[in-house]
Formats: sequence, structure tokens, C-alpha cells
Amino acid sequence: MTLLRLCCCCLLLLVALPGFSQSGEGAVTGIVRDSATREPIIGVSVSVKGTSRGTVTDVNGRYRLQVSAATETLVFRMINYALQEIPVGNRREINVDLAETSSQLGEVLIVGYMEQSTRKNTAAIAKMDVAELKNNPNPNPVQAMQGKIAGVSIPITQGQPGIGATNILIRGGTKPNVYGSGLGTNNGAAVGATGSSPLVVVDGVFRSLNDINPDDIESFQVMKDAASTAIYGARGANGVIVIKTKKGKLNARSSVTLSHRSTWETQARDYNYLSAEEYLRLARITVANTSDAIQKATLLNNGGFSAGTRVYTRPGDYGKNIYYTALYDNIVQVEGQAYVDNLLNRGWRVMDDPINPGTKLLFKDNNYQDELWETGLSNNTNLTLNGGTEKADYNFSMGYTDQKGVLVGTRYKRYSALGNFGYQASDRLRLDFMVNYQHTKPNYVDNYQNDLVRSIRITPLIRTFKDDGNPMPGELYTVRNRFHMLKYDDIRTSTERLVSRVAADLTIAKGLHWKPSISYVIDDYKELIMRKATPPTKFSLPRSVSKMTIRTMRAS
Repeated sequence: MTLLRLCCCCLLLLVALPGFSQSGEGAVTGIVRDSATREPIIGVSVSVKGTSRGTVTDVNGRYRLQVSAATETLVFRMINYALQEIPVGNRREINVDLAETSSQLGEVLIVGYMEQSTRKNTAAIAKMDVAELKNNPNPNPVQAMQGKIAGVSIPITQGQPGIGATNILIRGGTKPNVYGSGLGTNNGAAVGATGSSPLVVVDGVFRSLNDINPDDIESFQVMKDAASTAIYGARGANGVIVIKTKKGKLNARSSVTLSHRSTWETQARDYNYLSAEEYLRLARITVANTSDAIQKATLLNNGGFSAGTRVYTRPGDYGKNIYYTALYDNIVQVEGQAYVDNLLNRGWRVMDDPINPGTKLLFKDNNYQDELWETGLSNNTNLTLNGGTEKADYNFSMGYTDQKGVLVGTRYKRYSALGNFGYQASDRLRLDFMVNYQHTKPNYVDNYQNDLVRSIRITPLIRTFKDDGNPMPGELYTVRNRFHMLKYDDIRTSTERLVSRVAADLTIAKGLHWKPSISYVIDDYKELIMRKATPPTKFSLPRSVSKMTIRTMRAS
């Protein structure tokens, strides 16, 4: 009888609690309330941790969610409320009280010439997490904004090292041809884009956003609506970017921070062009079918283009010719079999002439893409010293950035130093001093339409290097071989920038401050272009044998 009673009790228990099972499967219900007001909260996200299963609370704060195991955990999320995670266990009703959090509402924003909490602010101001600046391989902080701030569009025109976007569009702003014409000018700047850019204010100083060390930034905010014009006038009509650099804290112990970050970049993809053999076959057949006999003879038999041949009579001429295509028997006769065998060992090939069966052609694929692209290794090192006493605080940092581009010969170097010093002169008066030094040395592509579009598409039969190892100019001087430019053109560009600021904060009465400041900005831009004398070739001559240009620009 005792055993029978036990079985009956177990059966009644299972009937009374149909949601339970040994596996923990079933539905969990409950109500989510505000812990302070005890009112139900609508729209709370309730999900099973680690899965895609979830629901939201209804108008009464109720929810219902299926769980598959007693070991699962429910996650309750709501804006301005603290997140909660509750294990399910064997419960089928879980009521939750969410506590309001002030972590976002108490966040401080820089509004014009003052600071204000998010709770009191009504303007459209977006604040970006400075951690995003460290997760971006580009040392320019402009690139880190892309896709991170709502209402801010950043058309990226190029990926040269150290270059940010030349156009920043903040909500409501428009520009014709925001990507520019793509031609590029010296220093790789895009051209053809017109219109005004947003105003940039760094520590109260109007200055450029480019070349600022992202590791020196403490807060990064964007003012996106008419409130910016009310403070900054017409200069803020296209929006305002407000940046605050790192400072020390009073009564803080001195600390030294050393950080280093190494990243690498590779070419996004290769372009699948015709191989040298495919192009040689197609080009010779196409020209052979033309009706112009004079043009046909010039192109095919007088070396008029890269798939044409010519007869060489002097040793050494073939090794300096701009095209690889030649008659195999002619080169053997002029240079010797040993010379030709050496070429074959170095990648030259032989094929039958598609328009003259029985005639052998000697050629080589220049593999130009493989030579142009490389892995771009970047190194970023920063040293920071900060702290403070009862009366003074300080933050001093030094940074070094060396970014190597994926296109051979491109590079960006930056040396930077930042000093922020504060002194509490009295209970009512505080003094602040800031000095920022930057020295940038970029190696950009002078005209990236030619270098990245036209020169990459040169035929695979154009010689890039002579037999003596010196680079060939390319088919035309307007579409030069990249390696020829690197050898004979010496372009040195640098910018030194010094920004200093002295400010005071005098408390006249509670809530009333007088904050005078004075700043000085100096930009020293230097550009030196030197072109060495280039050896002429039969098919292309330089427009200028040698050239030197020096240009300096200073603004304050």
C-alpha cells in the first residue's frame, strides 16, 4: 500500500505541474516591473542567453517564452535599465524588477562652450566610444567614424595610408559629387568635390581633424542639428565635430602607459586580366584582320605595339626595348642561344605565332599586379604620463605611427606630442595649458587615376625592367611604370603643426563662469619635388629631363 500511495502522489504531482519535465522544457511566464514605481514595463527584451529565442513584454509587462532546459538563463534588457540575467532552473514563473540606471542619462556631453548631461540635453548630439578609434587600422580618426555615428556619412575616396575622408556629410548636408572626380592631386587629395565641411573644434581650437593622434582623444562628439549654428554661427551650418583630448586628474597617482599596436593590410582582390599568351594571341589575330595594310605592317612587323615584333640587328637592343614580344630565331641569331636559354630560365616563354604558323615568338608576362601590391605593415606606439596633485594635474603623451601602404612606395609617418596641464590657482580660478605638436611625412601616389587605374591595366607584354635592372618608363610618360617613378622622382612632403592654448575658468557665482582663452595654430607645409634625368627610350621621352620644385605654406 505504501508503494501504491507513493506512485499515486507522483502521478498527481505530474498532473498538477504539466510544464515540468526532466529536461526542463516548457514555457516560462512572468511580469517585468520598474523597481521604483512598481509599474509594469512595456517592450522589455526577454531572451534565452546564447540563443536567438526571445520575446518582448506586452502592455501589461507580461511575457511568455519557451525554454528547452533548466540550465538556460533568461536575459532582460531595456534602455536606461540595468541588464539582468536570471537562471531558469525548475521555475515556470519568473517575475523581475528592473532598476533604472543613470549611466547613460548622466553622461556628460560638450555643448558649445559648456558641458551638459544627457538627461538635460535636447540637441542632436552623438557621442562615439573612443574604443572605436583603437580598433581601426587607419591612423586617421576620420576613418573610425564611418558607420559608427547615425546621420554622419563619410564617402571614402581612396585607401592611401594616413588619408581620411575628404568629405564629411552630417545630417541634412549635401554636396555635388561627394566622391570627387577620382583624378587626385599632389598628396593624393581628391578633387572635384565641392561644398563646405563640418567645423572641427579640438579642445576649443578650430583646426583640422586630419593627423590627430587617435590615442590622444578622450571624447568624440558630433553636433548634428541647428543647435550648432546657435553657438558657432554660420561656421557650424554643416555640423560641428567636438573633440576633447586626454587630461590628468587632481589627487591622482602618477602613471605611465606604454601601448603598441601592429596591424597589416592586404590588397582586397586581384583583377583577372588576360595572361600574356592570351593577350598576344588575341591582339595579333585582331590586328591581322584589319583592312589597313600600312597600319597592319607597322603594328605587327615594326614593333608598333606590345604584341608586335621587330628585327633586331645589334646585341643589347632587345634588353632595352619597351616590349617583350620578339621573334625567337632573331634573338638567338643576335644574342646567342645561351642568352635565350637564360631568359627561358627566368620566365620567358615561346609560342607559335597565331598568324604565321611555324614562326616562334619569344615573350614574357610582366606580372605587374604581383609586383605592385604588397602587405602593408603598420606600427603604432604611444607613451603616456599622467597624474595630479591637490593643485595641479598633467597629461603628457608621445606617439609614433608608421603605416606602410599596400601599393609599393606608399607610406605615412607621424610624430606627435601632447601636453595638457591644469592648475587650480584658487577655489574660484582654474588655469589650463595645452600644447600639441605633429610632424607628418606622407608618401602618397601623386595622381592615383594614372597609377592605380591606367598603369595597372598596361598590357602584360610591356617590359617593366631592363636587363641591367633599371626600370623602364612604361608605354607612355603619362602612364608611367610605378617603379620608374620611384627611382627617378623624389617627392618629399611634410607638415609640421603646432597648436597651443591657454584658458582660464573663473567662477563668478554658482552656475556662472567666465572662461576666456587664447590659442595659436601654425601649419608649416613643405613640398619638394626632384626629378632625376631619365634615360630616353625609342618610344617614349620625358616631358622634362630634370625638375626641382619647392613649395612652402604657413598659416596661423
